[in-house]
Amino acid sequence: LLTQAITTPVYGKLADVFGRKPLMLFGIGVFVLGSVLCAVAWSMGALIAFRALQGLGAGAIQPAGMTIMGDIYSVAERAVAQGYIASVWATSAVVGPALGGLFSDHLSWRWIFWINLPLGLLAAAVLWVRFDERPAPHQRRPIDGWGAVLVAGAAALLLLGLLAGGIRWPWWSSESALVLGGAAVL
Repeated sequence: LLTQAITTPVYGKLADVFGRKPLMLFGIGVFVLGSVLCAVAWSMGALIAFRALQGLGAGAIQPAGMTIMGDIYSVAERAVAQGYIASVWATSAVVGPALGGLFSDHLSWRWIFWINLPLGLLAAAVLWVRFDERPAPHQRRPIDGWGAVLVAGAAALLLLGLLAGGIRWPWWSSESALVLGGAAVL
């Protein structure tokens, strides 16, 4: 979640520069690669690193998916489409953990990650075949590298402060002030 949260705004800009379809395919590829590596992880450290890689892929999927939805649906149709997407998120929030528990109990915890391989390949194939992206106007738009670094740093500090505050250190402490203040400054 940390790498996804940090990279989502950066990928949003990259989708504008390079196109939604290439960015979505990249995100699916990185997410599936991270899933396969998680499934074969040999240690907890490797699993954590590969989950971070999954988050890098998910960070591209989230903004590209929302932008693609905006591209293919009219303003009048978007509310209905967003309702469908919200119902998919709600269903997955219930079914996902239950299915993960079944995999862990009856197969192996590794199947929680293997299931992403066919789903990701199917999603990439449907996107490749069915989504015709309108070509973007050919203008060179610079990527704000320093801005991306600042956004990533601010998001990382904010998440660290919100997750660790009140647990690792008191909310009203110098650690909280430093981490949350650093996020505000960035």
